[in-house]
Amino acid sequence: MPANPTQVTLTPQVNKGQTKWQMQITGGQSGGYGAYPVVTLPKGHQGDPTDVHFVYTIQNPPGSTWKFAKDADALWVTSQPNDPTGPSTDPHVPVGSIHTQNPNPSNPATADTQLTFTDANGGKAATLHYTLNFMNGSQKSSTLDPIIQNGGCCMVANELGAGGFSTEAFAGYLVLAFVVGIIATLLVQRVFRR
Repeated sequence: MPANPTQVTLTPQVNKGQTKWQMQITGGQSGGYGAYPVVTLPKGHQGDPTDVHFVYTIQNPPGSTWKFAKDADALWVTSQPNDPTGPSTDPHVPVGSIHTQNPNPSNPATADTQLTFTDANGGKAATLHYTLNFMNGSQKSSTLDPIIQNGGCCMVANELGAGGFSTEAFAGYLVLAFVVGIIATLLVQRVFRR
């Protein structure tokens, strides 16, 4: 896992036999059931890597043994408008990047309490709806369904230092410059014919 991944801590809260989850983005927002924070990824810049790496860790209170379902079963994701209710994949999150692991190998109780994955955040901006799946012994949990707002790719740096503009705007400027160049060439040729 590359340096500086986006770290998210998940804490199960059991009330009257029902488990609800608290979600905390390190250095950012937190929220619980019905109000999970949205992870917002900025638009990438031309030539810069746009991949964002995530580490989700379950922080079990004493006596709790929640863990993620294994590997790709732990994360269902879609760029469709609704949360996935069954196994689902999306090109933004390659299945091969989804892994569960033990963040503290000396403690078997923490097996599969950490989920890592990569969000490619390339191409067009997209809203990713995802479902995290948990287990507690043989019991399967309710799920957690937050959102990732992908900024997409790419911004092209403005050489004048005034920020950047989208690749679509850059392409538009190129077409405009090409048309202006053709018109200027035709005008110059017409002047020299006289």
